Amino acid sequence: MLSTPILERVQFMRTDYQKKPLVSVAGRPLHSLTLRKSGKVMLAGGGALFTSEAGSLTYVPAGCDYHTEILEDGFMYTMHFYAQSPLLDVPATVTPAFSLALENLFSGAVTHYAANGCDLTTFSFAYQLLSAAYPLFTPEQRFPPRRLRECKKFLDDHFTDSAMRVSTLAQRCGISEVYFRREFKKFYGATPLEYIKKRRIELAKMLLETGLYSVTEVAFRTGFENSSYFSAEFSRTVGKSPKEYRNA
Repeated sequence: MLSTPILERVQFMRTDYQKKPLVSVAGRPLHSLTLRKSGKVMLAGGGALFTSEAGSLTYVPAGCDYHTEILEDGFMYTMHFYAQSPLLDVPATVTPAFSLALENLFSGAVTHYAANGCDLTTFSFAYQLLSAAYPLFTPEQRFPPRRLRECKKFLDDHFTDSAMRVSTLAQRCGISEVYFRREFKKFYGATPLEYIKKRRIELAKMLLETGLYSVTEVAFRTGFENSSYFSAEFSRTVGKSPKEYRNA
């Protein structure tokens, strides 16, 4: 249930990051609220799976075990905070319409924290950010309508089908393709095509790790229409070719 946490301690930082394969993070004793200014990161944990990219505001609760994969280089502003209650029970991401205002708050908080540590002004910045973020994480913003949930379930059950098309998914929802793309990204943090590729690449990793399948077999089992395209997408996403990943 969404609630405003009572802050006990706050930290602010600006972090640069570079492309990196999947990394597992054990549950940390602090919550985090991140404004990603550039780059793209995949996050999976607590039953959530989404892509956080430029302009995204992302929350991860304390104690949550999760996995991240940096897909594109970039930098972000982060607020780590200790509180008795979480903002949410699971990781979540949204794309706010007023990201510039959030950026100004984060930037000012980082500068102040670096010079003064965790003082009353630091807490003031933190509560301003939570106040601005609070409406973005309400159930109305976080939970998609039933027809979109049903469509995503169909996608999760059939993402290896090479004949899968975004236009077909939109038709199942009874909405235009443009509106479907926008609504899907709004609630799931990635375009339908990005989500399909992400699911296929994750399955490909699992199949390659078994050592039982050739690259061509993995390509077709995961829904890619040819092995060359599969190898190019896998290398771009993972940072290694399928053969290199399997051998490693």
